[in-house]
Amino acid sequence: MTSNQRSKKTYLDYLAQWSSIIAAVLIPVFLGIITYSSQHEGQIITQRQNDQNVTLEYVKIAKDILSAEQISNDTLKNWSWRLLNEQAPTKLTAAELENLKNNRTSLPSPIQSELANPQATSSMSGFILIVLRETVELRGSKRRTVGRYFALYKGERIPGIEGYTYESPGPSNDRPGSGKRIRSGVYPLATTSGMRYDTFEFGGDNKFGGKKRPGILIADTRERVAILIHPGKGFLSAIGTINLSGKLKGPEDDIVFDDSLARVTQLIKAMKEKLGSDFPKEGFQKIPEAWLVLAGEPADPVTQTIIDGSEEE
Repeated sequence: MTSNQRSKKTYLDYLAQWSSIIAAVLIPVFLGIITYSSQHEGQIITQRQNDQNVTLEYVKIAKDILSAEQISNDTLKNWSWRLLNEQAPTKLTAAELENLKNNRTSLPSPIQSELANPQATSSMSGFILIVLRETVELRGSKRRTVGRYFALYKGERIPGIEGYTYESPGPSNDRPGSGKRIRSGVYPLATTSGMRYDTFEFGGDNKFGGKKRPGILIADTRERVAILIHPGKGFLSAIGTINLSGKLKGPEDDIVFDDSLARVTQLIKAMKEKLGSDFPKEGFQKIPEAWLVLAGEPADPVTQTIIDGSEEE
């Protein structure tokens, strides 16, 4: 081997060694960049999905407002038309949108017209509790309707008043004692008073040796009576009423009573705080400017039909 060959070999060995070192350093860096890029892209996709879900919630609210005959407030109607137009792939012109608002156009309603209370002429600008029903869960032969709730006051979302709702399957507004959830629609809220549920004196002993629990009455439910928003426990504590809860993992999870109790208490306190002197001082009085908006009728997961209230129990 000549000295020139030895020199060339030494040079190649030198390059090989440095290539190995550089590769050992740069490969983890490149992998880190790729991993970070993938994670960042995943976070962006997740955020977009979350934003889309929030937008969908508001689209549902706007549609229900424009479908409800008893909502006469122009501010809410105009807000609903603007929101729907902003989310639509094909936009209305400014003139067309203004024409819809000026003519007080309403969307066709899937809610039966008899649900609308002709006496309800409130501006709907006060306290609005919104429940978006999503699905029906099964545990053996038991069923429960799952939704999400949040509250608005004068169009602004109230921090902390949000979570999940659990109700019976359904719907039915026709049969007293049917036990099914009430139909989607817009309902005025009212105070209640009794031995078990009370809007004012909850926490005190009742005649059965227990404690009164907080409750808000849902009014104008036709033949159905005593439809309340109240605490629940176990799989479900509702006979057509609504239990508030945190998020549960699935049908095998139980409603935690203390959490549900705190949520209903928080809801009542928020209503009293926001409405102030307008909040009634006794039970079975409609609460001025307080409404429940129920949206969605999820089908039974087995039959894929909505269980009608006219069926036999």
